[in-house]
Amino acid sequence: MLVAKEIKPGENAFDQGDDKVDPDNVLSPKAIRTLLSIANPGFEKVLFEAAYITGARQGELLALRWSDLELPKDGIGKMVVRRSLSWARLRSEETRARYFPPKTKAGKRTISIPALVVADLKRWKLQCPISEEDLVFPNSGGQADVPRLAAARRVLPRFGASAPPSGNFSHSSP
Repeated sequence: MLVAKEIKPGENAFDQGDDKVDPDNVLSPKAIRTLLSIANPGFEKVLFEAAYITGARQGELLALRWSDLELPKDGIGKMVVRRSLSWARLRSEETRARYFPPKTKAGKRTISIPALVVADLKRWKLQCPISEEDLVFPNSGGQADVPRLAAARRVLPRFGASAPPSGNFSHSSP
């Protein structure tokens, strides 16, 4: 399976950051294959596939708008990460969807999308609920959804695969 590569003109292709990743919080390739094979078609399958292939975080994917995607007729597409969804409750306010820019300069980025994922996103767009916010992964009412990648934690154990506590796809590899 092809994995998307982040597009950063003029930068080294290898991440020199000091982000530490706990291997127990990363899905194995076997677990990801299992998850993709049992995911419900549509929302779940395309969301999980996009997370795995692009390495985008769940808040970034759930905040993604169709205008953030470039889905060409053929070939590789692009995804621009401009914001992230949070359900954090602010003091004296009700819990609701909030969008925030990436926390770091590196968080705002463009990621290439392999042709296979481009095709899946196009199919999903045809069945995706209409969203006033133009969301790629809205709930059935067209609104921002609560984090769903955590669903992987509930699904995988039933099929003999282990899932990390966070359902993290960001550092998984094929």
